[in-house]
Amino acid sequence: MIDVITFMVAIIPLLFISIPSVKKIKEVEEEPSFKKEFMEGVQVIKERRGLLSLLAAFTSANFFLTPLFVLLPLMIVESALAGDETMLATSMVFNQLGAILISLVLIGRKFFNNNSKGVAVGLFYSAITMFLVGIAAWIGDPIILYAFMFLGGLGFPIANVHSQEIWQTQVPLEFQGRVFSVRRTIAQISAPVAMILSGIIAEMIGTVWVIVIAAALEMISILLAWFFTNLPNVEKMLEKGSKELPMQDLTTDEGLTLTS
Repeated sequence: MIDVITFMVAIIPLLFISIPSVKKIKEVEEEPSFKKEFMEGVQVIKERRGLLSLLAAFTSANFFLTPLFVLLPLMIVESALAGDETMLATSMVFNQLGAILISLVLIGRKFFNNNSKGVAVGLFYSAITMFLVGIAAWIGDPIILYAFMFLGGLGFPIANVHSQEIWQTQVPLEFQGRVFSVRRTIAQISAPVAMILSGIIAEMIGTVWVIVIAAALEMISILLAWFFTNLPNVEKMLEKGSKELPMQDLTTDEGLTLTS
C-alpha cells in the first residue's frame, strides 16, 4: 500500500506538467534504428569534452558503492553486530530517511554553485560514510551503524542533483533522449558486475572487509577523477563548445569507442 500511495504521489504532478515538443535537426527517411541512435548518443558524449569524465565518475561510484547494499544483510548477521532482520530494516529506514530529508532540502537550493564540485563532494562523502558503516559493523555497535546509514543517505542525492543539472543544461534538448540512454546504460552496467564480484570476494575475505576496501577505493577513484581528469572543469568546457555541437550532423555508421 505504501508503494501504491507513493507511486500516485509521483504520478499526479506529471498530469500538470507540459512536456515540450522536440524538433528533429533533420527529417530522416529511413526507419529509426536503435543502434544508430545509441551511437549518436555516444558521439555527443565524445564531442562534448568533460561529459566522459562525469560519466566515468558515476560508473566508478556504482561499482564501488554497490557492495554495501548487496552485502548489508550478510554483514549484519555475520559481523560483530550479530543482528537480525529488525536491525537490517532499521538500518535501511535510517538510510532512506536521510535520502528523503536531503532531497527536501535540495528542492529549495543546491549546495554548490559549481555542479562538478557537488558531484565530487557527494560521491566522496558517500564513500566515507560507507567506510564508517563497515567500521561500525567491525566494532559491533548498532547505534553507530544507524547513524552512519542515516548520514550515508545524504550523499547520493547531492551528487545526483548536481550531475543532473550538468546533463540537462549542457546536452542539447534534441539529443537528450539518446544521450541519457547511453549515460544510464554505461553508468549502471557496473552495478551488476559489482554484485557478482562482491559476493565472490566476500566468501574469501568477509563482508566487512569488502565494504571497507570498496569504500576506500571509491575515495581514491574520486580523488583521481578530480585531480587528473576533466571533471572539475566539465561545465566550463561544455559551455565553451556549446554553440558548435547542436549544428553538427551526428549521424554516423562508424564504430565508436568510449575511450578518453
